Amino acid sequence: MTLLYTILFLVLVFTTFYSNGVQAYIHLEAYPLFAFVGTQELPVYLKEYEKRLPLPLLLPYFATVFSNILLLVFRPAQLSLVWLIVALVLNIAVTVVTVVLVTPIYNRYKQAGTITSDGMHELLRINFLRLALSTLSSIIVIYLLIGLFTL
Repeated sequence: MTLLYTILFLVLVFTTFYSNGVQAYIHLEAYPLFAFVGTQELPVYLKEYEKRLPLPLLLPYFATVFSNILLLVFRPAQLSLVWLIVALVLNIAVTVVTVVLVTPIYNRYKQAGTITSDGMHELLRINFLRLALSTLSSIIVIYLLIGLFTL
């Protein structure tokens, strides 16, 4: 592989795994902690939580999608086009789930200023879909990585 392919693939590998870890952290740690924030403090807590998301969540996610797209265009022969497309679709699906399913529910609780136990279960259930999609994307990247080592 040339240097360009290597760099693009390393960015894809690193950011895919990193983003999967962030999704796991959000699912297992951040969201469950919302239940322990008092009603008075929740709006400020959520505002600060949202303010901190771009660097650890959005920047790596965009790097993942961008490197994935570039690899589709500048793909070395060793990387399967089909699996690169599947990885991209899975990563874009994370955004679709976020915008269509998670954000409206999150905003409903944010506006209410409280998250009930049922609300937390609803948020976690839907967020699990994002985590599953991210994990599937990581599995695809592992498969692509193994494919490079077996040639």
